[in-house]
Amino acid sequence: MAMTSHQAIVIGAGPGGLATLAALCDAGIRPNLWIDKTFEGGRLNTLFREISSLFGCHIWFPCVSIIQSVSVPNAVTILESMDRDRTYELSSAGDMVCMLVNSILKRPDVQSIQGEVERASLKGRIWTVSTANKDFTTKLLFCCTGS
Repeated sequence: MAMTSHQAIVIGAGPGGLATLAALCDAGIRPNLWIDKTFEGGRLNTLFREISSLFGCHIWFPCVSIIQSVSVPNAVTILESMDRDRTYELSSAGDMVCMLVNSILKRPDVQSIQGEVERASLKGRIWTVSTANKDFTTKLLFCCTGS
């Protein structure tokens, strides 16, 4: 099986995986590999869209360069226009996560694999992550698959 090395590997494309990958890119750590079954924003977007949030609307801006590159109106500008003292369905946050995921997937320094990790093993200080078709190595492995 062929093996490719990356500076970091992130498993999961929900809010946690998105935040992790954005932080890695902002820190200049590249190239990165992102692995997820669907790249649809995790459970926040696929299972919990119609649940009301327990807190008011707050904007998260670590992905400013990505947000600025997306045409207006978009999921972020919709969140910005909301009354921050009210609660809303989580679909608004899910839409924002999907917009950011789709934008990061277009970056040349991010390779994506749609599928599942079959195995991850640590030998010395190097992780080997196996998918159905290929093995990847890294020193930085982030498992962002929810609880």
